[in-house]
Amino acid sequence: MLKVNINKIILARAEARMTVRELSRVSKLAVSTINKIENGYAKPNPVTIGKLAKALNVEVEQIIDIEK
Repeated sequence: MLKVNINKIILARAEARMTVRELSRVSKLAVSTINKIENGYAKPNPVTIGKLAKALNVEVEQIIDIEK
């Protein structure tokens, strides 16, 4: 099972020097969606995780944890 790692997303965004608004523009996700994910109020589906990874220029595996 895939589980998004909030800290890894925040770190990847910081390393990319992107604001939430910039990530929103590049990923085509709403600012509110990104805020909810980063604050733990929303669990992104696999498509959303893929959009975030692509926009952050990282592999999906870098922003998720795999639960067994």
